[in-house]
Amino acid sequence: MIFFLLLSYYLLYLLIFIRGQDIIRISTFFRIKIFHNFIGSRFAVIAALLTIFSMNLSAVSATPVNAGPYCFDITVRNSIMLIIPDAKVSCTIQNQTATIKALAPGYKSKSVNISLYGINSLSAHEIILEDVSASWIIQDFVGRKLHSVVVTTSQDGFKADEYGFHVHFPKLNWPRPQTQGIEVFDSTENLPIKQSCSISELDEYYDIRLSVPRAEIISESACFTIVIDTFENVQEKNINKWVNILIAAELMVDWRLAAVTALARFIYYAIPKEKLQAIQVLPKSLKALMDENVKFNTLHETY
Repeated sequence: MIFFLLLSYYLLYLLIFIRGQDIIRISTFFRIKIFHNFIGSRFAVIAALLTIFSMNLSAVSATPVNAGPYCFDITVRNSIMLIIPDAKVSCTIQNQTATIKALAPGYKSKSVNISLYGINSLSAHEIILEDVSASWIIQDFVGRKLHSVVVTTSQDGFKADEYGFHVHFPKLNWPRPQTQGIEVFDSTENLPIKQSCSISELDEYYDIRLSVPRAEIISESACFTIVIDTFENVQEKNINKWVNILIAAELMVDWRLAAVTALARFIYYAIPKEKLQAIQVLPKSLKALMDENVKFNTLHETY
C-alpha cells in the first residue's frame, strides 16, 4: 500500500513538471497504456492520480487489528465521514464472529459484529461513530440564566477532534459582541475548554461559532456551561465569586496552565479595570495580566 502511495506521488509530480513526450516514455516504462489514451488531456491524468492518492491515503489511515489468523483494516469516521485520528479499535472472536469495538474521546463507542464464514484473512471495514449527547447551561457573567438563546450542533467546518456547535444570541441583548466575552466551561473541574470562537451576524441574531476539544469530553453525556459577558453591572459578590474560582484553579494539584490563563483572561476582560485594581489579594495569573497591560501601556506612551 505504501508503494502505491509513493508511486502516486511520483507520477503526479512528473505529470505536473515534465514535458508531454517524457510522459510517453514513462508510460511505456511502467506499461500503463492509459497514459496514451489521455495524453491529450494532462488534467484528466492528474485527476485520476489524485483519486488514486486519496484512496491510498484513506487506506493508510485505517487501523490494522489482528485477531487470531484474521487481520481487519478498520477506518473510524464521524457523522460527516471525517477520519477520527485518535480512535481506539479492539477485536474479539467467538463462535466464528468477530466483534470489533471502536471508541474515541467525544464520541459514542460502537461495536459491530462480522461473520467470519467465507471471509479472507484480510478485510477492510468502516465504523461510523456518533457524537455524544450534550446539554448546555447558558448564563451571563453575573450568573443569570439566558433563555433567549438557541444552541445547535454541527460538525461542518470542524475537525474530527473538535466538538462544534453554534450559539444564536439576540443582537438586542448584546450591545458589544466580542470573542473575549465568551467562554465554555466543563462540568467537572469548572475550567475553560473553549478551543475556537468566531462571531457573525444571522438576521436578528449573532451566530457564535464555538468548538471544544473532544479530549475534554470524558463521558457520553456531556454538559457545558457557556458564559456570555453581556456587560451588565458587575457587583462585588460576582467579582469575589470569579476570583475565588481562579484561586482554586491555581491551587489544583494537576495545574493546567493553559486553562488557568484562559480563565484569568476571561475575568480580566469582563471586570472593569477600576474594580480589578480594588481587589486586595489578586490571583497570580490575574496580576500577571494586569502587570503585562501596564507595561504595554507604558511602552506605548513612550513611543
